[in-house]
Amino acid sequence: MYVMIHECPKCGFVQPKDRYCANCGLDIDSYKPAPDSLFVKLSKNTGLQIALVIVLVSSLGIFIFLSQKNELETHQNQALQTLDAPNTGKPVKKIPAKVIVSKNPVTNIPSPPEEDGLADKNSNVLPQDAEASPLAIKPTERLSKELIINFVEASTALLQQLANEGQILNETAQRRAFIHKRFESLNKLKDRDLDFKILPGGRKQAIQVNSPASFDFSHAAVNNEDIGFNIEFTATSNTESTIELNLVGLLNLKGEGNSSVANQEFTGNYVFSPNSTLVLVGFLPRQPIREEDHSTFSNTPLVIFESLQFLSGQTDFAVFVDAR
Repeated sequence: MYVMIHECPKCGFVQPKDRYCANCGLDIDSYKPAPDSLFVKLSKNTGLQIALVIVLVSSLGIFIFLSQKNELETHQNQALQTLDAPNTGKPVKKIPAKVIVSKNPVTNIPSPPEEDGLADKNSNVLPQDAEASPLAIKPTERLSKELIINFVEASTALLQQLANEGQILNETAQRRAFIHKRFESLNKLKDRDLDFKILPGGRKQAIQVNSPASFDFSHAAVNNEDIGFNIEFTATSNTESTIELNLVGLLNLKGEGNSSVANQEFTGNYVFSPNSTLVLVGFLPRQPIREEDHSTFSNTPLVIFESLQFLSGQTDFAVFVDAR
């Protein structure tokens, strides 16, 4: 006779089919096993296991990628710092020439548009003993020796592009100051802007801390009132990495009928590195000045008032300051 054998669901004892387990006494017919725990259910879910493996592999890949990226950026920064580090060789001793700053605009060096900026003049001129002295060809002085100041007319579009490419120091409704990577040649900006012009009046000035470089583009009117534009740059600090420049200026212009076009003072304090150019925009109002003043200002930056593009707002007046 065939006897049905079954296993106790609780203790696993094998016996002929009976209601009660002969080993543990469990009522097999009424026994209901406890439901699996959440952990057991998750461990039996193959899809979830695959998803966890994918997440783990992805996280590991992202971690490795970010680690390599950070390491690469660290090496790049170290390389850039090495390239930017100043030459530690023994500097060439030079006795700077004495510079007498005069308020007479006749002493200012004009820069007509067809010539390059002051920063480029005599750039290829070497001393007589250049061949015998390699240090004379590549000076190793750490501190900047001179300020190079150019007055220019440029389109508002170009000046906005340069500001976007650089770092804005401050900006108001009338003026804007920003730092840009140093321009090796200002005239190369003509390739980007057909309206770009280097205005007369700029010059080089030996840097002597707290010794101002003054520009006087004014003349005395009938009533002995000074009409024109005065601006003064003073280096208050000169280190290997930065130059701090203080600016003071006065603008007094008249329109037809002797009406006032502008009568204001302005000041500023700027810090920039020798490898950059300080750009100051927007000192002058876009209003016509007296006809009688045009000839007086013909050899100064104020000649920009003869520009229809400037008066119509297509171009603007800017000052480019380099330290070398």
